Amino acid sequence: MKVLHVLNELRPSGAEQMLRIAAPYWISRGLTLEVLSTGDEIGIFGPKLEEAKYVVHHLPYYRGLRYFLTFYRFIKSREYDVIHVHIGRGTVILAFAARLAGISRIAFTIHSHFPTQGIMRWAFFIERKLHKVLGIRDISISTAVAELERKYYWNSTKLIFNWYDSELFRPPSREDRDKARCELKIHDDQIVFLSIGNCGNTNLKNHSVIIEALASLEDRSHIVYIHVGEEKLGYPERNLANSLGISEIIRFEGYQIDSLKYLWAADVYLMPSSREGFGIAALEALSTGLPAVLADTPGLSDLKAYVGDGVTWEEPTVPGFANQINYWRLFPSSIRFQMGQTNTHRISREFNIIIGAKQYIDLYKSL
Repeated sequence: MKVLHVLNELRPSGAEQMLRIAAPYWISRGLTLEVLSTGDEIGIFGPKLEEAKYVVHHLPYYRGLRYFLTFYRFIKSREYDVIHVHIGRGTVILAFAARLAGISRIAFTIHSHFPTQGIMRWAFFIERKLHKVLGIRDISISTAVAELERKYYWNSTKLIFNWYDSELFRPPSREDRDKARCELKIHDDQIVFLSIGNCGNTNLKNHSVIIEALASLEDRSHIVYIHVGEEKLGYPERNLANSLGISEIIRFEGYQIDSLKYLWAADVYLMPSSREGFGIAALEALSTGLPAVLADTPGLSDLKAYVGDGVTWEEPTVPGFANQINYWRLFPSSIRFQMGQTNTHRISREFNIIIGAKQYIDLYKSL
């Protein structure tokens, strides 16, 4: 079965990471894998997908009949069995071209929790109805996304949860942790609060809440906050930290290919997102045994059914996260680690590669 995944610019975000780690499973079961970048640039993650044995193509998206014809000729010549779309723009046009090319198996994964109002809501409603006409199978990555699609757009979707690299992300040994903290130059008496997330062009990750929460603390001794992920243009979070006079306790590490060492070196994971499709970064953190403070928001609150005392939930506000930071810093390191460990096995059992990757194969066969 030959499958084409259609994405925006290829970046180290959730969809691309899931495709990369699922590739060995899919290939071993007879799938031929290709990816199409529709961004202005092919994207920095293209080589990683090629390493995973994807054939990577680039057709920058633009509005108009000419792109429809270009995409039609491209897929017609390559004889795909399945077109799997991961982007919101142009989905109907791409599916129509696929239908004309004789491709009947078309899937569309909805990766974001994005409630709309007014004209935009009606536009999405009509688009989802066109999906049904064209035979597109809509997929939600979390219960929150599925419920939003049902409530806002009367759209019944197939629920397939996101997954993470359950073979890579695991709790550290004592030696693993010591090595990671040594490499990152973290002292024994320091407590590390960590966030991982690419900010892109939105404020959804909400990291300013962490920065302002830290600034509100009367006592910041021994605290280090590490921010891993691509920053917004103009570095507004760095500027905020400087203006609040706390830049000395914050380390902005940028995008990192190896996030595991940061998780192993950290003491508490923080995620104040205003909303998520489904937080893969949270799964990775919990699978390494980190206790976590997660925003009680759609896409993250789905995890409540799968975690225990090692996670606290909070509204993504400055006072709320300040209280949680003070709460977790009071525990000895050994107690924090024990509490975080309670979640590792269930996370790895429920959200591993095999479950999600198999569900997609089953879906492709059923289309």
